[in-house]
Amino acid sequence: MDCAKLRERIAPLLDGELEPAEERAAHVHLERCPACAALVERAAVVPLPAPATPMAEDPEFWVAMDRALDEEAQRPPPWTGRLRAWWSADVRVSRGAVALYLGLLGAAFLWHLLAPAEPTASPAGVATAQPIPAARPAAAPASAAPTPAPPPPPRLQKASYVPVQQMY
Repeated sequence: MDCAKLRERIAPLLDGELEPAEERAAHVHLERCPACAALVERAAVVPLPAPATPMAEDPEFWVAMDRALDEEAQRPPPWTGRLRAWWSADVRVSRGAVALYLGLLGAAFLWHLLAPAEPTASPAGVATAQPIPAARPAAAPASAAPTPAPPPPPRLQKASYVPVQQMY
């Protein structure tokens, strides 16, 4: 047994609560280590505080104690205690209904977040980007030589924006 292990087991050693093998190892260590032997010797002679006098003789103490306990019993529990009592109550329908409601509320919230954005109306006078329909190429005559295809038209029109300067 080393010094650190013996220091952890001083109280059980003095109380006689160690296993016989551990007790033998502790005594062997105490014979070899004077520092630990001195520590155990000092711990063995530590005076214990005197036991408190019983208060059963004082009737005023017990009256005040009963009054304090009654006040404590009348005080409502904190909100965490009420929540814990509500959750552990044997009313399965209400808990199920609340859980279903919260699940549906969460699903509606996710639906709203994941739904594609709907176009909103623009204020008057502000140009918005409008898609241009794709132009269809004209049918080429069968005997004509193939011509290169024109570049595709732009898909969106540009919105115009003119900053407003404020005059003071």
